[in-house]
Amino acid sequence: MNQQTSIKKASNTGKSKQQLNDELDSLQRKIVCLEKAEVARRESEEKYRNLVEYTRDLIFIVSKNGTYTYVNPQFERATGYSVRDLIGQSFTFLVAPEHIEATIRRFKKGIQGEDTPPYEADLLNRNGERVPVEFLVTTRYDTAGRTVGRFGIGRDITERRRAEETLKQQSQQLRILSARLSEAEESERKRIARELHDQVGQNLTVVGINLNII
Repeated sequence: MNQQTSIKKASNTGKSKQQLNDELDSLQRKIVCLEKAEVARRESEEKYRNLVEYTRDLIFIVSKNGTYTYVNPQFERATGYSVRDLIGQSFTFLVAPEHIEATIRRFKKGIQGEDTPPYEADLLNRNGERVPVEFLVTTRYDTAGRTVGRFGIGRDITERRRAEETLKQQSQQLRILSARLSEAEESERKRIARELHDQVGQNLTVVGINLNII
């Protein structure tokens, strides 16, 4: 575009050539800022994706209707079910029968906007084995503030349960040993008392005989 054309266009818009150049510079700066923001967004998404995919926690998203819409790789490994198996399934699909009712109550409260504290529940993996998990679940909202579902993080507490069971068994064994020790002490006290009684009785008998002789 030659100078005369630029001047003519600037004249048609009521703006000077300098004003148009300033607007062009401003537009270019905005484009650069948008490009930087896009790069930052992609980097943030990559970090988030890595965090979600490589964490040892079970991460999942459930729709407002209670069906899985996302599960991370650790969720797949812990349950033995693939993404294809789980997406679209009800979240109660994996919950052990005795925990289903309480889990549904928490879900309904969360969808209604109530806070739900962390809780424990057993999941059943593909082999039917129990996987004890501690859950922290929060409600998700759209930009208008409407409830769209629930976001959850679960931690496999199998090792903790084993440690608790071991501690429980040890405590029980300690109580049994303590009871046996008390019984042994009581038995020993009775034995000593009998021996003392018999010895004193014998001594008194001997003393009585000696007195008679005297």
